[in-house]
Amino acid sequence: SLSIFAGLTTHKSKIAASNDTTTSSGYSLSGSAGSSRNLGFFIRSDSMSTNFALNNSSMKISWQDSGIMYRLSYFYIGIITSTVDALINVTGTDLVDAGGAGMGGGIGFLIPVSKRAIFFLDIASVTISKTRNSLTQETSIGARQDIDLGATIDLTKKAFDYMIGYKQRTVTITTDTAYKDEITSTYFGFRWGTFF
Repeated sequence: SLSIFAGLTTHKSKIAASNDTTTSSGYSLSGSAGSSRNLGFFIRSDSMSTNFALNNSSMKISWQDSGIMYRLSYFYIGIITSTVDALINVTGTDLVDAGGAGMGGGIGFLIPVSKRAIFFLDIASVTISKTRNSLTQETSIGARQDIDLGATIDLTKKAFDYMIGYKQRTVTITTDTAYKDEITSTYFGFRWGTFF
């Protein structure tokens, strides 16, 4: 299945010492295999760009995740690999131009609440173990935790779904000290899927 989504996002940034609201967007590709379709894979990408008007700072972060998951009834567990690219400017000074990679895991569940709607909760944690900053400032992008809560609703009987949800994300960024940014987003999107 292919999903695309967009959201209104509030970024409470410790490293930029400011808060602001912006938009975010992304997509995901997923599929399943096996006679019971209990083994799945996914690729997902999301990005956001925030301009903090209060102190002339800006931040752009893009994440790309891929992984496999095993589903048992309503519940699933998975392994995630992740890459990140980050551009951070604080009060007019370029501080971070970095990329990194790491691994983590996730758990969640999917519960049908009617014939045409499914409620979901997805919890993921990823640690970026290697970060390379092209600027002189030493930088590491460490742990990321996501909580994603929402629902999918059928628009057609087989192919198209509507998605709505709420995501909370925390990201640890270390330069001279460790900063924990909090990002919350209300999003909507569409999903197209079929069986082969």
